[in-house]
Amino acid sequence: MKNLFKIYLVLGLTFLTFKANAQVDKAIYDEAVDYINCRIAELSFRDQPKQPHLADFQATTQKCDMSEFKGSFHTTLKAFLTQRSLGKNQQLATYIQTLKTKYKADYQSDDLFNYLMDTLITAPTFKTFESKHQISYPRMEEELTKDIYELFGLASRNANFDDENNAIEGQVNTFTDSTNTYLQQDGGAANKELYSEEGEQKPTFNQRNKDNVLANQDRSFFEKYRWAIFAILILGAIGYWWFSKGRSFSKISTPSIGNSSPRSKANATEVDELNSQLDELRTTGISLQEEVDVLRFRVKEFETRLLNKKTGDLIDAIEPEIVESESVLIEEIGTNLIGQNVISDDDTSENLISMVKGEAFFMPIPSPSGIFDLREATSTFKRPYSVYLFNVTSEDGNQAEFCVHDDIATMLRALDNFDEYLRPACRSTAILHKNATKIITEENGLAIREGNEWKVVTKAVVRYG
Repeated sequence: MKNLFKIYLVLGLTFLTFKANAQVDKAIYDEAVDYINCRIAELSFRDQPKQPHLADFQATTQKCDMSEFKGSFHTTLKAFLTQRSLGKNQQLATYIQTLKTKYKADYQSDDLFNYLMDTLITAPTFKTFESKHQISYPRMEEELTKDIYELFGLASRNANFDDENNAIEGQVNTFTDSTNTYLQQDGGAANKELYSEEGEQKPTFNQRNKDNVLANQDRSFFEKYRWAIFAILILGAIGYWWFSKGRSFSKISTPSIGNSSPRSKANATEVDELNSQLDELRTTGISLQEEVDVLRFRVKEFETRLLNKKTGDLIDAIEPEIVESESVLIEEIGTNLIGQNVISDDDTSENLISMVKGEAFFMPIPSPSGIFDLREATSTFKRPYSVYLFNVTSEDGNQAEFCVHDDIATMLRALDNFDEYLRPACRSTAILHKNATKIITEENGLAIREGNEWKVVTKAVVRYG
């Protein structure tokens, strides 16, 4: 089976190699287009009076030796034409360059040759050029066709002619008649006009080459039927593989119970033991899962109790402080936590309260729109009334920074009523979690005074601890 597969593999690779060799590579095709471009430009310069550009062009292009350029010929040609302001030549060269985009990878060499020449000679742009060079063009076309034909790996066959220049039956003509670009079946008919006086369309390459005089050779049997041969090889390989597979399956037989060997009995015993072990493992796994579920429930219950105990301890800790704070007063001209002066309670009773830089005071929660009433300010912290601590920062007393006062009971109350206490004047850098017990001010907020109102301009930035 393996040897047969190797044979089919070698035959398939041979077929693919043959198919690749029967086609023209893209690089060779592009070289042929560049060669056409060069020869046509050379003919144009040769037919000019005094030939002012011919010598320079031949020196620049190495007399159309495309091997010197390696795909960069069009850039050289374009620069040459642009430097000499040859607009019409450049227009024709640009059209010929577009033939590179018409490459057909699946075409055989002779088909691609016919396609390239037909596309070139049937273009209106090229027809104009041909009409201007009616004397010299046929000879150049003969040489050009022969060179491209050989470049594509198509060797033309020689032909014999009689005295009247007619091709002898069974043979083909060569490129020896300068009056005939693509020779007809009679072997000696003169080249006719590409377009008639009535405006009929120019004949294609195949129409002017009906007997396939430019063909390489008659196709071989393998070339004609290569796809059929390849398909037969593939189908044969698949069929043999399928047959071998079925025969190998037929060799496998199931032993009867009565004729079972000692080895098979031992294997059956081992299988039974393994099944018993698997059943035990399944039972043990179910038991372990139940124990894990019980442990998870206990852990969750413990966390709940611990949280409740923590909250109770906090309440027990702050209750004495709340009672004690009722009797504590800060001096009328005292300082806040950072050593700044605070305003007097008596000042808040006036309609227009004057303030100076450095004064500090406490404020309750603002309105939902972020406005603090200065008439509610106190010089001392009063629980549960006071929430925010303000510090005047401007000389005229109309600008102040504020933060949430660091008081445990106040912070717990604010955390339980976020929308009322914090949202109007604060924004957070993190999500409020259920275990939070502190509010830490990372950046003070900014407020400006308008009459007896302080309006929040920049909210304080807080996080939760």
